[in-house]
Amino acid sequence: MPRKPGHFRAVPVSRQIAGVTRVADTVLVVEDEDAARAGMEQLLRAAGYEAVGAPNGQAALELLRSGVRVKVIILDLMMPVMDGWAFRREQLRDPSLAHIPVIVLSALHHGWVEGVPPTLPKPIDMKQLLAELDDILSPPMTRGG
Repeated sequence: MPRKPGHFRAVPVSRQIAGVTRVADTVLVVEDEDAARAGMEQLLRAAGYEAVGAPNGQAALELLRSGVRVKVIILDLMMPVMDGWAFRREQLRDPSLAHIPVIVLSALHHGWVEGVPPTLPKPIDMKQLLAELDDILSPPMTRGG
């Protein structure tokens, strides 16, 4: 069906395709395995994101409540001190943190957390993870009015 002149629809555009040049979006990686967390942070930085890490949910909450601003949280579920489920409950109770999108990573097949879409499986497929981040952080671009 032909469109009226001047009528445009929103089209999602990848950050890479759009050539967006701005301050990097910060991603919080909450993962108890040091090597996995460091590796994920390194790959995120290579993909153009700023990355900060926390070894458990309690450390992540302390980091966020200290003023660190992130656009997305990548959350492991099974961790010592405070696991991903407890972190998510606390995050949702805190109005200053509840709006931050979460991507859950888990080796569990039933890793659903309240208010979170289905999890990405471990071992991590970085291409899939980067696509999820791109979807969350790249709102549809619109032209016209």
